[in-house]
Amino acid sequence: MTARGGRRAFLIGTVAAAALAAALWVSPAAGEEEGGIAGRVVNGTAGGQAPSGLDVLLVILGVDGTVDTESATTRPDGEFRFDGVSLQEGSTGRITVNYQGVMYSGGLEPDPSSGSVDLLVYEPTDSLEAVRVSGDVLLIRAADGDEEALAAFEIAEVVNEGDRTFVPDLEQPAAMKFLRFSMPPEASELDVSSDLAGGGIINVGSGFALTAPLPPGVAQVAYTYRLPYQGNRVELSRTFPLGADAFRLLMETETGTVGESEVLVPIETAEVDGRSYTVSAASDLEPGARLSVTIEDLPVPSWLDRIGDGLASTSGWRVAIPSAVGLIMAALLLYAVRRGPAQVLAPVSATPGGGASPWGSGDPTQTPPALALMREMASLDDSHHRNDVPEEEYRARRGELMAELVRLRLGSDAPGRREA
Repeated sequence: MTARGGRRAFLIGTVAAAALAAALWVSPAAGEEEGGIAGRVVNGTAGGQAPSGLDVLLVILGVDGTVDTESATTRPDGEFRFDGVSLQEGSTGRITVNYQGVMYSGGLEPDPSSGSVDLLVYEPTDSLEAVRVSGDVLLIRAADGDEEALAAFEIAEVVNEGDRTFVPDLEQPAAMKFLRFSMPPEASELDVSSDLAGGGIINVGSGFALTAPLPPGVAQVAYTYRLPYQGNRVELSRTFPLGADAFRLLMETETGTVGESEVLVPIETAEVDGRSYTVSAASDLEPGARLSVTIEDLPVPSWLDRIGDGLASTSGWRVAIPSAVGLIMAALLLYAVRRGPAQVLAPVSATPGGGASPWGSGDPTQTPPALALMREMASLDDSHHRNDVPEEEYRARRGELMAELVRLRLGSDAPGRREA
């Protein structure tokens, strides 16, 4: 397996998952003078001690482009304060701390009515016990028109269900304590994008691994690669190092067909971005599970012109993945992994066969279930930011909302949490 340019630099999304760092609001601390920025660093690991003596970095980008930096140190209770500093209208700011070698950060927004808000940090662990892949979607289309190759786009949703940040063990690579992902052995031109902060990618067998920490919560990892073939067929062989609760293979119908497999079950055709795909599914894949399937009836150079508006080059995929369009497509693909053969990859506004889509039924008077859940989570976060909700109650309710959102993604008959 080769990688263009010695592996293209790992693309890091700037949008952190909610579990990475809570939003940190600007507010004068009670009993102190106006014009200060106060907050608190909280250890989110059960039994963890308050982070005392941590260096807290504040960076403010002014409306005129100026950059100001300030530093503070957390007190024994984790609280910190920047005296004489305020965030002006139109300015943006960010708080960052390094705890146990992992960077945690939160954005700043002016809101005088809010109280001091917690910035969560976690104890580290190199155990993958609480880490699982809740959904994995692999989409395959035609690649270049002048050679025999396929363009593959894959996205996995990785969940850390624990209360510790998973930190890969780089000192003992033989232990394979990484976030590992697999590709066919012949794959090349790998490009990876993720919303995980820090780290990079390394070669591991016929796939790759991320060296970025994984805090509690949900993260997405998207990657593309080229898969060459000879004749009119290719063997798609790969493993699932972290397993997968649900896996979907989408094959463009104009490009080829998926042969029989002991793992995959054919579902139906689906429309994605105006293109027709056959959908095959698998569930409850244990860590280390192997998939081997033949993709047949592939185009050969003598009649590739019939593809028409097919993908001209995989470079388009490589450029698109870090973009907003790529992230939206990734989200739609993950939401496709849900209940029922006829409900896979339905349009956002409706589901074939009359089934209910988590994104809505098309009725403008009704709020889509997934959107309603997200709004409730946002409202809950706001209440928590104002210290209106006790910590235990907040975590319990947010966990329930997240579980319901995952259920909508994967369907009510999707597997639950994997037992350790």
